[in-house]
Amino acid sequence: MQTSVRRFCLAALVVGCSSLASSSASADLPIGLNIDIDFNFPGDPGSGPPSAGYGAAAAQPGTWATVSFGSGPFSITNLSGAPSGVTLTRSIIPPGSTIDLGATGDYARLVYDADRIDSTLTYTFEGLPAGQYAVYTYAAAPSFGTVATRITINGVAQLIAAAPTDGTFAEGFSHARHVVTHAGGPLNILAAKASINGVVNGFQFVPILPPPPSAFTLISPGNGSTGHGLTPTLAWNTSANAASYTVTVDTDAAFAPPAVFETTTTSTSVQVSSGLLTEGTQYFWRVLATNAVGSATATPFPATFTTAATPPPPPPTPFGLNIDVDFNDFGQPHAGVPSSSWAAAGGQPGSWASVGFGPGPFNLVGLNGVPSGAQIARSSASPGFTFDLGSSGNYAKLVYDADRIDGPGSYTITGLPAGSYIVYTYAAAPSFSTIATRVTINGSQQVIADAPIDNTFAEGRSHARHALFHPGGPLVIAVDKASINGAINGFQIVPVLAPAAVITSPNTCTQRTGEIIVAGTANGPGLTGWTLEYTGGDSSTWVPITSSATGVVNGTLARWDTTGFRPCAYTLRLRVTTSSTSVETMRSLIVALSGDVDLDGNVDFDDLSQLLTNFNMIGP
Repeated sequence: MQTSVRRFCLAALVVGCSSLASSSASADLPIGLNIDIDFNFPGDPGSGPPSAGYGAAAAQPGTWATVSFGSGPFSITNLSGAPSGVTLTRSIIPPGSTIDLGATGDYARLVYDADRIDSTLTYTFEGLPAGQYAVYTYAAAPSFGTVATRITINGVAQLIAAAPTDGTFAEGFSHARHVVTHAGGPLNILAAKASINGVVNGFQFVPILPPPPSAFTLISPGNGSTGHGLTPTLAWNTSANAASYTVTVDTDAAFAPPAVFETTTTSTSVQVSSGLLTEGTQYFWRVLATNAVGSATATPFPATFTTAATPPPPPPTPFGLNIDVDFNDFGQPHAGVPSSSWAAAGGQPGSWASVGFGPGPFNLVGLNGVPSGAQIARSSASPGFTFDLGSSGNYAKLVYDADRIDGPGSYTITGLPAGSYIVYTYAAAPSFSTIATRVTINGSQQVIADAPIDNTFAEGRSHARHALFHPGGPLVIAVDKASINGAINGFQIVPVLAPAAVITSPNTCTQRTGEIIVAGTANGPGLTGWTLEYTGGDSSTWVPITSSATGVVNGTLARWDTTGFRPCAYTLRLRVTTSSTSVETMRSLIVALSGDVDLDGNVDFDDLSQLLTNFNMIGP
C-alpha cells in the first residue's frame, strides 16, 4: 500500500505538485495538501507544523498548512507554501489537547496536538479541485491506547482502533486512508468517537493522477500517399488515457509556427478546413494526445501526404449570342424580335438581343435572356427601313428590319470571351434581289450577292457564315455595299466547343496497387464514344479497360483492377471521339505488388500489421 501511495506522489511531483495550485493548473488538476492541527501550546515540544521534507504516512513531502483554534474558515497553503484556494471549516469548536509526551521530531509536530472528538465533528473543505485523491486522516494518540476514532468520507467509514508505537505509522491505528473521487464542491470528513473521546491530528490529500496517454498510430492519409483533395479527413487510432488530441498540418517537418492547419479535438478524426491547402504540395502532419500528466505523439512521425497536382485550367467557354437589328417597325405586323425557340440559319435557339436606332453601344443578352456582359456598337448611326412585306413569322421579325448600308461601316462587339465561333451575318432583302452586301471578319470576306425566297435561308444569299478563333478583345465586323445599298438584319455568334479527354487521377508516376479509380473527363459536342486503355507490364499492345458512348465530366471513368498484375510501369490512354474529330491523353504510373499496403516493394508482415491497424483490429 505504501509503495502505491508513493508512486502516486511521485507522479504528482513529476508534473509539479508544488505548483498545482497556480491559476493555470488549479482548475484542471487535483492538488496535494498537507494539513496539521496545531494549537501552539506554550512550551509544547511538538509545537509548529512538521518540516517540508516530512512525508508522513502518505510519503508526500511539502509545506504543511496549520489549523489552530476556532471554526474557521482557515486558508490552506499548498505543498509549495503558496495559497491553494482551499479553505477548511470545522462544524464545532473542539477543545485542543496534547496527547503524546513521548513523541519527538516531525512525528510529534503532527500528532502532539489534536482536536478532541466528543461526539461528531465535520471538517468541510471548499475550493478543492475535482479529481481523485488518497485522503489520509490522522487520529493518533500513542499515550492513550484505548482512544479510537471513526472517520467517514463519502459514506465510507473506517475505525482507527488503537495507537501505534511512537514515531511509527500503521493504517487503521494511526490513520485512515480513503480513495475519494471528488466531483467538485464541498468535501466533508466526519469524525466521531468510537468509545471515549476520539482525536484528529491532521490530514493529507494526495492526488491520484492518471497515466500519460498511450502510444497510438495514424490511419489515414497513408504515410507518403499522394493525390489527395484539398480538404482531406485525417484519422488515427485511439490513445488510451488521452483527454484530447491536437492535430497539426504544415509544410515544415519541424512544425514551426504558424501551422497551415491546427485544431484540438476529442474525436479520432478531423477534416482539414477548405481554403488552407494548395494543389500539388507535400504536407507534414502529426497528432499529439494529451492529458493532465503528459502527452504522446502518434507514429509515424512526421507523416506526409501530397495533394493532387493542379489540373490544367479548362479553356474559356465561349457563349452564344443571337442579335436582331430591330427598329420596332412603328406598328408593322412583323415588329419585335424572333421567339427564343427560333434557331434561324445558325441552329441556335435562345433569346434574341435587340439593336435599335443610333450608334450604341447596346447591351446584349445571352441565350438565356440575362445580360451577357457583351455589347455591340455601330461605327455610325444607320437609317432603318422595312423592305419585305411578303415575309412572315419569326423570319419576318429577323429580316423585316435592316440597317441600310450606303458605304463602308462596321459593328464592334466587346466582351466576347476568347474561343472558336461560327459567326452568321444576315443580309436578306427578298424584295430587292439585286441588293448585295460585302461582309468581312478578321480579313475573311464574303459577298451576299442575292436575296433568297421568302422564309428560306441560303448561305451566300440570305447570310454569310464565318468560322474563326477569337483571341479576346473587340471583334469587328466590317460591312460595305457591293453595288447599290446593302442591308444588315442581324447576327448569330455560335460557340464551337472542342472535345475533352482529361485524366485527373491517378497522378502521373505514382505507385498504386489493387483496384485503381481512374477519374477525369471524356466529353464533347457530337460525342460518339470514348475508350480507356492500358499498355505495359506483360502487354505490348493497348488493352481496353472500358468504353462508353455517354460523356463523363469530372467523374469516375473506371475502376481498374490491377490485382495479379506484374509490378511494372504502365500507361493509361483515354481517347474521345466526336462526329468531327478525336482527341486523346495519356498517363503513366507504377503498379505495385498486390497486398503491398505500405508500398515498400515487399508483401510482408508489415503490410498485414498496417492493414489490421487501419481497420482498428490491433492497437498499441
